[in-house]
Amino acid sequence: MNANYIEGNVVDCCACKKSFQVMICTLCSSSNIWKNADHIEGDKVTCSNCKKLFQKVSCTHCNKLNNFPTLGYHEGLCLTCAYCSKKFQRITCPHCGKEGFWKNADYLQGTRTSCWSCKNIFQCVNCFHCNTANKWLESKYEQGSVIACRSCSKSFQQMNCPHCKTTNWWKNANHTQGEVIQCHSCKEKFQHIACPNCSAANIWKEANYHHGQRRVCFHCTKPFQMMQCPHCQTIEFFTTGSYRQGNPTTCITCKKAYQLLNCPYCKSALYVSSPGGYHANVLVDCCSCNKSFYHLNCSKCGDAEYFTAPYQYGTLNKCSSCDVTSQYIKCIHCNNIDFWHCITQKNDCSGRASFDGAIYIKVNDYIHAPNPEEIIATKYKSKIVNSAITSHDPPRRIIHEVLLGISKDDGTAVPNYSSWQRTIQ
Repeated sequence: MNANYIEGNVVDCCACKKSFQVMICTLCSSSNIWKNADHIEGDKVTCSNCKKLFQKVSCTHCNKLNNFPTLGYHEGLCLTCAYCSKKFQRITCPHCGKEGFWKNADYLQGTRTSCWSCKNIFQCVNCFHCNTANKWLESKYEQGSVIACRSCSKSFQQMNCPHCKTTNWWKNANHTQGEVIQCHSCKEKFQHIACPNCSAANIWKEANYHHGQRRVCFHCTKPFQMMQCPHCQTIEFFTTGSYRQGNPTTCITCKKAYQLLNCPYCKSALYVSSPGGYHANVLVDCCSCNKSFYHLNCSKCGDAEYFTAPYQYGTLNKCSSCDVTSQYIKCIHCNNIDFWHCITQKNDCSGRASFDGAIYIKVNDYIHAPNPEEIIATKYKSKIVNSAITSHDPPRRIIHEVLLGISKDDGTAVPNYSSWQRTIQ
């Protein structure tokens, strides 16, 4: 029979077939017995004789027992054997209670692991304050989430560096999503944002995410955007990636308005905190790269279009994202941008407009949306020239013909047509 018994291991009696465990107190050398063999290695033991606490853990390499009379052991932590000097880790599966071993001490805090015995998945993070192992049975923990320790109730955060795998800690749980993190070990930089749709941790290894940029979660593949209120520093998310560059938005916390633009050169986020402080097609100076640009949002897809010189209102502009050609006019009263676009990739803005002399104008296929003259024409049907029934010219040219002799001052009650409509009635 091999002499391979290790103190604390489960013993099956060859006579009565019952199981038990025995462990010797490191302080008074008394035997402590578990008749039901339910002792878990590494757990704190109160000696039945001297009433003092102790711990023992066997090395996964040499099987020698390492004693912890001062209760310095916590499962999940990296241990160095006092006999063979090799490192290892041990974690008890929260599902079945079996011991898991990492002979190379390469378990990363918070990562998902599968139990060798029951095959169930779990996660483990040691508390920054008291080293207690916090476990998740349903694999719902995500790096960067705030953890309230089950033992000491203190909060903290942790994240594993994507470069060197070292765990970085925030003992006060004050990590801000999207901020550039410099690993305390390898000094490399990275960023982290929790997806607002599925909570999965998205990591940017190159630390190249900028507030306001539209990104797709690697886990749920849903788009999102993240911004930080310049007034109260609250992190805000657009869960469908619907924010458009330069548009005013109101903070959900402080209720103050702000705007954001991403520089087309360096991608830096440029915040405008004063209400209405930014209007499209005005000169913007990037405070990061010191370059200047002008900006408009495409009337069709909403993506930002950038210019090195001011956009000339009324001229045709083809969107680099959706290939739709649009025209823009700035309101002299409120500075808002009105627009017309044709829904074709061939930049063909002619199409067909027909006037039936009734109470409306019908615009068919690939025609610019109505401008004020078109709306006035619908109001004053009796003034429409009968000879201008159909044409392949743009609606503006037709309207200029049919409105001869009509005073524009009469068009006070103008209907609120959407410039996205293909058919106007």
